[in-house]
Amino acid sequence: MFNVQQGKRLFGIVGTGEWLAMVLMGFLMPVVVPLVGLPNLLWLAAVGMSLALLVMNINMRRHGHLLTETAAPAPASPERTVGMPKTLGILRNRYAIALFALSMAWWIGFFFIDNIFYHEASRQLPTSEQLAGFLGLYLGVVGILALLSNLFAAGPIVSRFGLKWSLLTLPVGLAVGAAVMALTGALSGPALLLFCAAVATKIWSVGAGFSVDQAARSVLFQPFSAALRTRVQTLVDGVAQPLSTGAAGVLLLLIGLLFPHTSLPLVYGLLVVVAAHLLIVVLVNRGYGRALIDALGTRRLTGTELIVNDATSRAILLDGLHSPQAGAVIYAMRLLASVDPGALSAELPRLLERAEPDVRRYALAHIAELDLRDALPAVRAAIAKETDPDVIGVGLRTLARFGDLSPALGHLDGADAARRASALVALLESGDDVAIAAADTALATLGGSPAEADRMRTATILAEADSALAPSLLPTLLADPALPVRRAALRATGRRGLAVLWPAVIEALQQRPTRNAALSALVAGGAAALPAIGDALRSGAVPPAEMACLARACGRMRAPAAIPMLLPHVDSPDASLRGAALRALQQCGYRPAPAEMSRLHDCMRNESRLASWLSAAAADLETCDEAGLLQAALAEQLLRCRDRMLTLVALSGNAAAIERAADNLTSRDPRQRAYALEVIDIEAPAALKPLVLPVLEDLAPGERLRRLNGHYPQARTDCRSRLVELAGDSARRVDAWTQASAIHALSLIDPEATAGLRGELSTASQLVRETLRAPRKTIDINQGDRRVLSTIEKTIILRSAGIFAQTTDEVLADVATIATVVEAAPGEAILVKGDAGESMYVISSGRVRVHDGAHEVAQLGPGDVFGEMALIEPEPRSASVTALEETCLLQLDQQAFFELVDDRPEVARGLLRVLSRRLREAI
Repeated sequence: MFNVQQGKRLFGIVGTGEWLAMVLMGFLMPVVVPLVGLPNLLWLAAVGMSLALLVMNINMRRHGHLLTETAAPAPASPERTVGMPKTLGILRNRYAIALFALSMAWWIGFFFIDNIFYHEASRQLPTSEQLAGFLGLYLGVVGILALLSNLFAAGPIVSRFGLKWSLLTLPVGLAVGAAVMALTGALSGPALLLFCAAVATKIWSVGAGFSVDQAARSVLFQPFSAALRTRVQTLVDGVAQPLSTGAAGVLLLLIGLLFPHTSLPLVYGLLVVVAAHLLIVVLVNRGYGRALIDALGTRRLTGTELIVNDATSRAILLDGLHSPQAGAVIYAMRLLASVDPGALSAELPRLLERAEPDVRRYALAHIAELDLRDALPAVRAAIAKETDPDVIGVGLRTLARFGDLSPALGHLDGADAARRASALVALLESGDDVAIAAADTALATLGGSPAEADRMRTATILAEADSALAPSLLPTLLADPALPVRRAALRATGRRGLAVLWPAVIEALQQRPTRNAALSALVAGGAAALPAIGDALRSGAVPPAEMACLARACGRMRAPAAIPMLLPHVDSPDASLRGAALRALQQCGYRPAPAEMSRLHDCMRNESRLASWLSAAAADLETCDEAGLLQAALAEQLLRCRDRMLTLVALSGNAAAIERAADNLTSRDPRQRAYALEVIDIEAPAALKPLVLPVLEDLAPGERLRRLNGHYPQARTDCRSRLVELAGDSARRVDAWTQASAIHALSLIDPEATAGLRGELSTASQLVRETLRAPRKTIDINQGDRRVLSTIEKTIILRSAGIFAQTTDEVLADVATIATVVEAAPGEAILVKGDAGESMYVISSGRVRVHDGAHEVAQLGPGDVFGEMALIEPEPRSASVTALEETCLLQLDQQAFFELVDDRPEVARGLLRVLSRRLREAI
């Protein structure tokens, strides 16, 4: 009924019932026996069992649904999978075998200690009255100790120190006790000392074995699926325990027959059993981590490699070349090129006659790749009648590769611009000096053209082929006034890898429209771009947002050489740069040396301190109605803090396990989340777990603050004081959006308080400065508002639109920067059916009528959206939209939206999710 995290806290408390009953009945027995008589105790036992069945039945009715497994079953695997249905399958599972062995070692050790204890007790207490009195006192003391241990120690110990140390608690204590007894016996020490050691070891066996160890062993079954968990527990309890009891009985009988007057052989036997117990605990701890990771991976797909080197498979692929589906033909070509190029070579000329341009293009590419000079006549014939520009381009390059330059030279002065571009690429790749010189001359003319399309083609050509003119043309193209040309030039720069151009690429990072293209160029440049990236990261002249982009570029390169330039930024005061540097280090394969581990631990403490402060801020603002936008921003900041903490744990431990755990922390399945936290609990540094786990768990701000407050106390304050602190955040603990949200909330409750911040924040981000200048009033999207809207006010309007429901406020702020305010008078047409559509509208206030002529389709109001399909593909409007009253709208144009998506891909993902959901609802 419990998940793995709940089990660690609660199994110890659940186990107190047994010991409470033992203590109560132990002290009541002298009173009860004279009253009811010894034979009638069986009737009391029957009543107790009946009550237990009644309570169990009530629990099953109320909570039985918790036993239903909702998670997807794990894939079958002979060794590590925890989902095999039959007993023999379970016994082939190494982890299940380890649990079986652990139970046997536990019980064999228990019986050895039991016999040693009673042997030494009978030696010290020769009369039955003395022995009975001692045993009564012993049972009472042990019962109380076990009760207190289960109630107050088991859960906290397992939660605080994890299963590894909890499982070692019992065998380590037994090893100490057995060693003392062995030394005492071997050295003929005092019998009283041997007796005291036996009593202490027995108390430890019961007190620790039935509390901390029992709670820990109960948690070990959690990685199994619900149905399998029951079978494994039944196997362990129903088979291992009786089997170990029988084995212990046989061993004890043999030792008793051979050595009837001393317990020393039993002590030596106990040492062997405890040594085996310790070894099994080590194996179980390893298996537990793997089992948890397997439980987290139940939803992952594993790739398979298609083997097609047999005759039957090759025959199927040859048949695939005749498929009417272009995709099947291309797939067959790709596989045959690697397994049977000779058979493919015979088919390629025929494929040049296919109707599908993609098939012809791939066929030409394979002719060049396989160096099929015999196919040249077929290629020439195909190019002569080809109409598709992409196919012509590949054909010209194929002919030029074989030395046939005349077709490319013939297209060099042609009227078709696309064919001229293809001819230029073919000539530049030909290796012929005369042809290359002719191509360079034409390329220089094209690059200096006043037409944007010509300059765009120049940049595209430079991205595809080497040219001696690249160093002179690309700087001009990188500064071109046309955005598409600059983006194409960035792509060309990335592929050419010219050192002199990297500073210009890094500068392009600072401009939103070219940021993503510049980032891709740096990644494409790889090792050639690293020196320039390192210089920029060390200079301090690049803004933190762009430095974060540079760190992400290093991560996408996965270049170990980038590690030294990333390390200085893992404790940067800027959270975005800090997070990007940590993630990039993980992607680059950074494994800290022992001397560097303390720095990562300090970073974990800093993230925990920040999480404590953010939680305190969120808790202080819970009752502030004006701070709704800020509350969402603080929640987003805590999520990023969690991501950085996860990366730090991954860097200091098993990165693959933490990656898988991170994927499951946001799962809808509570069991998956519990497994993820348990993996992190295993991998996190033991001393830092109290700081790490509260940051990663899904907790309310007040609860997270309570758990961290003992380490990083936070002063609670009123709403206004907290807003002033957040608005004037000079320590850069929050991002610009959170700071702007705080300024906005403060302006709503105390407009004068923001006036004093203008001087302090004069060098802050543009968003913060704009919010400080904005008029101080609440935006009511249900009322008309004709004034100019600030970015934060536009964001409030956009977040009311369902189409942006999956988009964070910080990203919406970027959307708001490209949204323009449009006002419409009553009766004014906003859209007309049949007009070209390139904009989407969000209604801020007022109402509109969607209609097709006189037929009304719908009426829309504040928060509604229309024209959204125009953002994906411009098409004529399918209906008209007319204002019914004074209406204020936000307009998003397609071109500006595409430029934003290029920098913020999550905007497109949110839009696609909403459109997909609408499509499913319509179906």
